[in-house]
Amino acid sequence: MPLSLTHAIGSGVINAVDIENNVDKIETFINGGTNATDYDTNFVDSTHIRPPEFFGSPAPRTELVSSDVHYRKTGIENVDAFRLWADIDVTDFVPITGMATTIHVMPPVPGDMVEATVLCNWYSREISFGQDTLDVSNETNLGKYVFATFGLFVKHDDGPGIFQVGTMRQLHAAGDLRIYAQNYSLTTKVNLQTGINHVYVGAKIDPNCPASKAYRLLVGPRTLIVDVHYL
Repeated sequence: MPLSLTHAIGSGVINAVDIENNVDKIETFINGGTNATDYDTNFVDSTHIRPPEFFGSPAPRTELVSSDVHYRKTGIENVDAFRLWADIDVTDFVPITGMATTIHVMPPVPGDMVEATVLCNWYSREISFGQDTLDVSNETNLGKYVFATFGLFVKHDDGPGIFQVGTMRQLHAAGDLRIYAQNYSLTTKVNLQTGINHVYVGAKIDPNCPASKAYRLLVGPRTLIVDVHYL
């Protein structure tokens, strides 16, 4: 049977107990009091129902009605680490393996921009292979040399990667010591266009850092989640 609210009052004073009784009846009805006869037989059909779809490697993601969630997770094994050397001539940010995803955006209204929430974290340090280790007992050496810079980028189709303001992170040189090994985290919102979008965290070694002070960048365990909102 459909819900009947017998405690409604047309023109008199509405008492608190009447509101409470109505709320209780609505909650009971919604949370288990409905049955098949309460619905029009043509109200819901298969076009209104879209089950979630789950995809694994090589592009783990979940596709839902209101959002798509893309995720990456890289463990602590040495073979999974991302490495970049100072003597490699790189003029642009290099996408970090395991912190990049390609998203095919299909908004309800073709051509619309959609918003996505990006959450990621990673462990990073630099290793100098026995080169001139910084004297950390001298406070002037602490934070003296920026060795690498990280940032979040969004790239549409084959266009340039657009740096997302507020996502820059820096790693300082520390020789063979772990004093500047860090866990980094990043949470932000980005706008995605209809079609293909590449979302990634990039790394770049600072060319102004003396070669004798730092040499190799290592990125260890890392995760990336991109939640695309359609509603």
